Amino acid sequence: MTLDALRLEVPDILEDATASLSDLNEQLAQARLQPQETALQLILSLLFRLNRSAMTLLERQRALQSFSDQFHHYAAGYSADTPPPALFVHLCGELAIGFKRLLLQIVQSRHPSRPHLAWCLYMAQHFLAQSLLRHYQRYHEPPPTCGATATCCIGSANIRSAWTNPWRRASLRNRPTPCAASTNRCC
Repeated sequence: MTLDALRLEVPDILEDATASLSDLNEQLAQARLQPQETALQLILSLLFRLNRSAMTLLERQRALQSFSDQFHHYAAGYSADTPPPALFVHLCGELAIGFKRLLLQIVQSRHPSRPHLAWCLYMAQHFLAQSLLRHYQRYHEPPPTCGATATCCIGSANIRSAWTNPWRRASLRNRPTPCAASTNRCC
């Protein structure tokens, strides 16, 4: 198995970027005491430096696990109704980069462990999926209320369900839709 940094889209390791791992957990704990936006900026800058610094496989794995815990802490605050801030979406992407870097290190080691590879690949895919889902939640999800009448939304829901049910489609074929008559097009 051969993987390289270009195919995994992993940034180069910078010589001047050194991550201080001795006080990483202390810095992450201090970030939790800050307001959420400031904390996300701090965590993101720490992770950004970590992803671009040289470190051993075990150091990177432990650091990424700490950042994963931070992710779960902040993800609990964002429900389906509350879109996450752009910093949180970027945090998901940086976590994916970190796990791809770790995957690359595992593959380039002398005796890569298959369970370790599988776990790391899973984590990279998990954070890539989180990044895509949070991006969708932030930018492409319609607002929870459309501002139009309930008849408009119910009528469009009936039309949508008609496409999956042929008997329903036949009954609605010649009927005007409430959305077409409404000036507030919501659906």
